[in-house]
Amino acid sequence: MSNGPSKEDLELYWQNSRQYFDELARHYQQADPEYYRKNIKPFYDNPFR
Repeated sequence: MSNGPSKEDLELYWQNSRQYFDELARHYQQADPEYYRKNIKPFYDNPFR
């Protein structure tokens, strides 16, 4: 299991610092694809977020 940001932290980044969230997403997409798929990709997949 990755030591990435918690889901709560990701939610805050998504709402308040989208540029930082996108940078994290790019990093984890390469560094830890499993963490990316489980914790970050759902933000992009949900059009109502």
